[in-house]
Amino acid sequence: MTWCPHFYNVLEWNPAARDGFFKLVTAIFGQGYQQEWPPPDAAEELALCRKRVVTYLDVDGYKYWVMDPTVERTDLINRALIATEQVV
Repeated sequence: MTWCPHFYNVLEWNPAARDGFFKLVTAIFGQGYQQEWPPPDAAEELALCRKRVVTYLDVDGYKYWVMDPTVERTDLINRALIATEQVV
């Protein structure tokens, strides 16, 4: 099984943090960059996944991304250390 270390934050886990959550989501969509996932050099089992374009934002050594098509539909933010983002 592929090891893909990352963390995530689900909006409903902490509704009191809603404003900060959507500030980050808005920044990801507004200031981020798009990249295909899985990357071309991904492990064999990930290479079989359906390719999609994901919007990422790098902040303070972390890469943040969401899988939803709009800010309003986003309920989960992913985060990984940039140094360990490579799938092994």
